[in-house]
Amino acid sequence: MRPARIAVLRGGRAFDLRPVELEDRIEWSMSSNVVLRWVVALGLTAAIGLLAYYLTPDFSTRPDVGQVIMGGGLLLLGVVVVVCALVWAVNAFRAARLYGNATLELETVPVPIGGRLRGRIRADATLAPDQAINLILQCEESDLGGGESGGGSRVRWESEHLLTANDVQQAGGNLLAHVDLDVPGGQPPTGNEGRHGHSWLLIASFEPSSGYAPRFPLTVLRTAESPPASEREPEPTIGVVGVMQKIGQLATYAQDGTLAEAAAAWHQDEPTQRPPHARVEVLPRASGGVEVVLPKSKGALVSFIWFFLTLPLWIVLPAWGFADLRAIESPPLIAYLLYYGLGFGAPLLLNGLGALSVIWQTRSLQVGTDGVIVQRVLGRRTHPAGKFTTAAALGNTTQGWSVHLEETETSLFGRLQVVALQTQSEARWLAAEVRQALGVKPPAPFID
Repeated sequence: MRPARIAVLRGGRAFDLRPVELEDRIEWSMSSNVVLRWVVALGLTAAIGLLAYYLTPDFSTRPDVGQVIMGGGLLLLGVVVVVCALVWAVNAFRAARLYGNATLELETVPVPIGGRLRGRIRADATLAPDQAINLILQCEESDLGGGESGGGSRVRWESEHLLTANDVQQAGGNLLAHVDLDVPGGQPPTGNEGRHGHSWLLIASFEPSSGYAPRFPLTVLRTAESPPASEREPEPTIGVVGVMQKIGQLATYAQDGTLAEAAAAWHQDEPTQRPPHARVEVLPRASGGVEVVLPKSKGALVSFIWFFLTLPLWIVLPAWGFADLRAIESPPLIAYLLYYGLGFGAPLLLNGLGALSVIWQTRSLQVGTDGVIVQRVLGRRTHPAGKFTTAAALGNTTQGWSVHLEETETSLFGRLQVVALQTQSEARWLAAEVRQALGVKPPAPFID
């Protein structure tokens, strides 16, 4: 820790020079992450175990069928939660055997708004040739309470930068990666502003998903080197007012050509080199175009497990309904509809969703100017030429990225998801490859 004399701008005009204690070395501990995960996993296991003990019916006498069904369902749900928590903790333990602690050494403290984030990441790790480090710089905005938002948080701005094995220095199980990222001048500094709080974070995620993603909280401030802060209008307290303001801004952008410029650059990415961590295969077709072979996803495995776990419901729930009906003397028609509707409707809903997810899983697709063929687990579907005219990479780092095929006219059902991915670089690379296979030409640069 060292004292840094910071020039903090106030109102875009004057600034104070004051000593502030800031860290130029930010440590991240892998062992602390492992301990935290195991504490959470074991705590959940103990809590669910105690709950199962008290909810288990007394089998010394013949228990009620409804109690058995309810207790069995809750027990099954608890087992699924415990297994997921233990897998989450085991993955961290496995990653800890391959990777160690990490340190971010900053060249400039604090990180200036409108400047550059420069430094070095030292890690007890080794980057394989087919891996990459995805540097994710995020500005998170949280609501301080009150108003309509209710105290939530969200990613206000983020950027990604990929480092391959050739971009880092490695020796003796240690890794050194240089960081040089742009910090936009239009984003807020660390701290509270009005009804919102802002924090900055640098994440170094080893891809493909390895369980190793050191996280470094940053202090980003507006200094004397930063551009002047733009004057911001006070935020509206009524939601309708805010919506009308946004509509007015869009109308202004449409008139001055800003929207046209953004639309012209929306699908402008040219095909680039395949990221080393990509697991999607793009193969040329003899008839033209490409074949996109998708990897097996964890979501498909979860759907497959859920399908088999819920299969017994087809026997258990109808049997429960039949047993209860026998206990009713001269049951009315509505009783048959109720018990058998629940007995067969619930398995259809729960087990059917798992079966549909397994069956609907896309395995590959063929893309060309002659059309698009989607190969699923059961059967295939052919879309004629001209059905989809472009492809886009959509999403963010927090919620994940995905590649979509899109129709000319945007509609609710005019988009087909190709695959869900982890990083922006892989999504943009795949979207560019698919657009090229569709014969999409980049638009001419926008000229005012």
